[in-house]
Amino acid sequence: MLTSPATPITGEGYEVGLKFNPPSGHISSTISVYRIEEYNLLQTVNQIIGGVTASFVFQGTQQQSQGVDLDVTWSPVDNWQVLASATEDDVRFVKEPAGYAYYLGSHPIYTAKTLANLWTRYTFPHLP
Repeated sequence: MLTSPATPITGEGYEVGLKFNPPSGHISSTISVYRIEEYNLLQTVNQIIGGVTASFVFQGTQQQSQGVDLDVTWSPVDNWQVLASATEDDVRFVKEPAGYAYYLGSHPIYTAKTLANLWTRYTFPHLP
């Protein structure tokens, strides 16, 4: 349990990718593969003790994230873009402080393994 100010969180990451943009300019895309490690993270655990929820914060967790990301932008006509992206990400706890080993290999809360987006944008021309 954290009883003093937290120490800095550190991390490192690696990414490699390819970009595609043909001369027509109507479509472009990027694909990348990455791996991120974060050290000395804070983690909050809620436990029910005697019908009361108690929150504990501890530091020393290590988290690893690795995945692939694809982004595509298509411009069918001037002023209009259609954007799509998809990510497949595997985020896990890979190190825990003593006494919390049961979290090893689990996924942090608020993380999604698969995430996809599709949206569009239109820019209205300036009127004289």
